Amino acid sequence: MGYSPRPLEMMNQTHTSMHMKLYKSVKLIPLRVTGKTPEIPPFGIKEIEDMVRQSRLILSLLGAVLVLLVIGNALRLAKANNSASAFVQNAIFSNKIVMFSKSYCPYCMRAKRIFAELNEKPYVVELDLRDDGAEIQYVILDLVGRGTVPQVFVNGKHIGGSDDLSDALHNGTLQSLLAAS
Repeated sequence: MGYSPRPLEMMNQTHTSMHMKLYKSVKLIPLRVTGKTPEIPPFGIKEIEDMVRQSRLILSLLGAVLVLLVIGNALRLAKANNSASAFVQNAIFSNKIVMFSKSYCPYCMRAKRIFAELNEKPYVVELDLRDDGAEIQYVILDLVGRGTVPQVFVNGKHIGGSDDLSDALHNGTLQSLLAAS
């Protein structure tokens, strides 16, 4: 059997041969010294200036692309927010009773039961069953300062949550609002 180098020795040989190839491919620019300042051949500076110009152009293009992506994303979010906002406003002012709810929420079920006992049928928006439910809930938070459910509106007036609805029922405010339409 002949000698076969171990992996580490093979790596060292490969590493050394790569350095030799790199060393041979590098062209050194000779500098002449006249007086105190070295003279660099003009072709070296022109090439460097060209590379700097190309780099600036590439960076400018990348910056422009980044700005366009940020603006596009902001517009998409604004459009989504506007459509959720328009939906909420339309629901509140187009229906006698609107309840923003979640299908599994016990407080929402309590509010639905109050309206059922009054023989009223609210327009119920089940936020957990809608793709835009989170956006709608954010709009409601922005509108009334509460992000909880249920949020009840009667004739465009914000009543509040389940406890607020129960209080309005017991003090007669709810019946007055329902009779006003």
